[in-house]
Amino acid sequence: MKTFFTPLHGFCMAVADSVPGISGGTVAFVMGFYEELLGSVGSLAGKNRARRAEAVSYLCRFCAGWLPGMALCILVLSRIFSTHIYVLSSAFMGLSVAAVFCILNEEKSVLKNSLRYSVFIAIGAFSVVALSMLRNFFPGSSAADFSALRMWQCLYVFFAGAAASAAMILPGISGSTVLLICGVYVPAVNALKEVMAGNLAFAGGCVCLAAGMAAGLLFAARGISLLLEKFRAQMIFLVAGLVLDSLYAIAFGPVSLKIPRVPLSAATFSVPAFFSGIAILAALELVKARGRKRG
Repeated sequence: MKTFFTPLHGFCMAVADSVPGISGGTVAFVMGFYEELLGSVGSLAGKNRARRAEAVSYLCRFCAGWLPGMALCILVLSRIFSTHIYVLSSAFMGLSVAAVFCILNEEKSVLKNSLRYSVFIAIGAFSVVALSMLRNFFPGSSAADFSALRMWQCLYVFFAGAAASAAMILPGISGSTVLLICGVYVPAVNALKEVMAGNLAFAGGCVCLAAGMAAGLLFAARGISLLLEKFRAQMIFLVAGLVLDSLYAIAFGPVSLKIPRVPLSAATFSVPAFFSGIAILAALELVKARGRKRG
């Protein structure tokens, strides 16, 4: 059954990563493949050949779902996000609220005698708000010209990519939001379009960004895996705070669209969509439970 569920996991994570304000790591955590994904990415740089071979096999199956999911989002769902962003944002709010309860319930045995660490919920929540508020200082910045990057700009793009990939796998805030905060998102999108059109003048900047994302992914995966192993209770509370306050990032998701829209408000909030988000999470939990029984 893992052969079937792993591509499905990749597909769901790709769809989540394409939504303004929500992290694919949130979906990974909710669907129960978060630690397996982290462990596989971390094993790529390990010395154990058997584990590395297993990791490559797992990640190939994962990408078999992730790549079509991302392609679908680029070709089809991007239009839906532009026209129905408030409905989708309301739905993801419902998913995020329900996810907090699911995460805490899933880890209740670990958290039972660790309430003293609940302060990490506030730390996680504050982190998301702080990062999201920084977006106001970089409203669609296009300062980085990928066709003519200087050495210091290459380093900046590299580290921006590393931070974005770390955010992508950390529940709470999306990698695209981090790129937007750093003022790299719009230049990167434009550069990718130019490279796809055959203009290789932008290829150097894209390589810098990709290298940063690869390095950040490897470093973050191993680091987060280690923290979950040694400080699990603190990390679970931190993740709960990140997911809970991703509501703030989701509400401001419309601002990050190609044509910015006003943030989600009481007037644009959709109650039916909110409860449909909760229903989606319930369905994901059911899929996860059945996968465990058959596995």
